Formats: sequence, C-alpha cells, structure tokens
Amino acid sequence: MAPDKIVAVNVEEIGGAMRAERAARGWSLADAAREVAALAARTGGRTASPASLRTQISRWENGRVVPDADSLALLRTLYGRPDLAVGEQPAVDGPAASPAERLRAAVARAHAVDDGALRLLRRQLALTAELDATLGAAGAATVVAAQIEQLDVTSAHAIDPYRRRAVAELLARAALLGGWQALDQDEADVAFARHRQAHDAALVADAPPLAGQALAGCAAALLAAGLPAEAEAVLTGAPESGPGGAWARIARAEIRIAGGERGEATRLYDDAAALVEDTDDGERVLWRDGVVPPVLAPQVSHRRDAAFAPYDDEALAHLRAGVDEPGLPARERARLRTQLVLALVARGVREEAQEQAGRARELAGAIGSRRAQRLLDEALG
Repeated sequence: MAPDKIVAVNVEEIGGAMRAERAARGWSLADAAREVAALAARTGGRTASPASLRTQISRWENGRVVPDADSLALLRTLYGRPDLAVGEQPAVDGPAASPAERLRAAVARAHAVDDGALRLLRRQLALTAELDATLGAAGAATVVAAQIEQLDVTSAHAIDPYRRRAVAELLARAALLGGWQALDQDEADVAFARHRQAHDAALVADAPPLAGQALAGCAAALLAAGLPAEAEAVLTGAPESGPGGAWARIARAEIRIAGGERGEATRLYDDAAALVEDTDDGERVLWRDGVVPPVLAPQVSHRRDAAFAPYDDEALAHLRAGVDEPGLPARERARLRTQLVLALVARGVREEAQEQAGRARELAGAIGSRRAQRLLDEALG
C-alpha cells in the first residue's frame, strides 16, 4: 500500500476517497461511470447501465450505500487504491431478508406515500428546480440524481393507480431536469437515457406536456450525437397539440436548421408559437412565476431567435436583447449567450464575439456547462 494513502475502513471514508480520486482526474460522474463500465467490459465484469451506474457512484461517494464486492474490486483497480475496503460491519440479528420480504417492504414503503407525502415530494422537487435554475448542474446534479432514484423506486412499487400516476409525474419532472443537466454537461448518452425515463414516466402519469418535452430532449441528445435521422424518428408519436406538441415542433425545427432547411424550420417554429398561445395559463409555468421559467410551454421566441440569428438581422437583435432578460435561469442565460457568440462568429463579427465569449464562459463555468465551453472553443479556436 502506498504510504500516502489513508485506509478506508467505513462507508464515509470510501466515499470521500472515491470522490477525491475522481476529482483528481477531472472526471464527472458520467466520466467515472464510463471508466468503470469499460474496465468491467475488459475484465469480464458486469455493471448497471451508464445512467444507473452514474447514480450509484453518486450514492457511493455520498456515503448513502456501500458498494458491493464486485464494484469495490473494479474501483480499487480503476483508482489504484487497494486500500478501498469496507471494515467489519455490525452483525445483523436473524437471517437476511428473502426476495419476497424485500418486495413486501418496497411495496409498503410506496404505499406509505400518501397525499401529505406527495405534497412534500412536490415541494422538495420545486426547491430542487429553483436550485437548478440558479446553479445548474454544478449545484444540483447530485440532488436531482438522488430524487430520480427515489421516485423511480417508489413509482415502480406503487400499487394504487392514483398514487402511481402522481409519483410518475414527479419522476418525469425530475428526469427532465436530469436530462437537460446531462445535455448541458455534454453527456449525450446520459441525457438520452434520462429523457427516455422521463417519457416513460410521463406516459404512466398521462401527462402529454411532459411526454412532448421528454421526446424533444431525446431528439436534442441524438442531434448532439450527430444522429439527425434518429432524432426525427424518436419524435414519432409525440403529442400533436398543447405544450407537448410545441416541444415536438421545436425539436423538428432544430433538426431542419441543422440540415439547412430554414423555410421548413420557420413554419415549425410558427406552429409551436401558435400552440403555446393556446396553452392554458396553468400549463405555462412549472412551479412559480418569476422563479422557474416556462418549461411545459417552451419559450419559442428564444429558441427561434437563437436558431436564426446567424442569418436574420431581426433575430440577432432579439437575441442580443434577450441574453440580459430578467428572470432567466442560469442554463438559459448560458445557452443564449453561447448562441449569440456562435451567431456573431458566423457573421464575421469577431470582436463582439470575443467580448460576449468571455461572459458566456463565465456563465458556463459557474453552472458546469461543458457543452457551452466546447461550442465556444470550436467557434473561436
């Protein structure tokens, strides 16, 4: 054992050691999950899916659960830490719970989520949404991942249809947050998985606005991965009306823009705007007006201006004014500022682009947006 290593003898120490090793390598949770999965593939081991493994690593690092023996072996190899081991655990009286007993316990925990608990879960997620709007993934990703896991288990074991739909709606909202965070962190694979999870939950909840946004997120992840045909295909079955329909049309418009079809993109943005105009006020704001921006009914004008700013003078003027709009969440401010830089570079206005890039990088760094940083680097060289 290396002399400068501290032996990890309990869950908290293991978690702290894992977190320190990951930080020393500059890895995100998704980076660590990919490295663990790759190591397992090379050595014949098995792991969870990338999205689930990312959540597991977060829970291990936070001392919530003990890594299993196989996972610990992978972590020891990955980090070069033979000292990562769990000390003796206190003996448990009686035999271990049987599979049937574990299922009964899970169903009982889900059944305990009554109307009062649902109100608390909604309040908890609302606060998380506010935290995300202020700090982005840098300050809220771990909290969101933990809430997704909790809601996913509860939804899976809820027997009462009303409770299952209610929990599934919260799961859809949480997974949407996680999906947009992952896309912001330039983790297209995790973003796609989270948005798929949100879509499945939205179908259980019978929530078309959430289902439409989830499919738009799937399309955005596929488009970011260079798969425009697949992005178009994933939108099959998206809602045709309401906020969900607006999200689907925006996603299709962005696919058209990427393919140079500006005329068709204009029509789709206009259709989306018309659907938003027909949206009930109760669907416009996810939590509280002025705190979290409209996400059920999207801000069509922002997205259209960002898409057309490289070619259209009016759109560029709107985008210049929009980047300083009061009340925008941190992720939207960083996205719009980055899009403004890209538009200015496309128009050859390098001096203003450089000036705006400094502010965009500051915003991106504050919220942990590796995607914005990459786009700025690619545009400015």
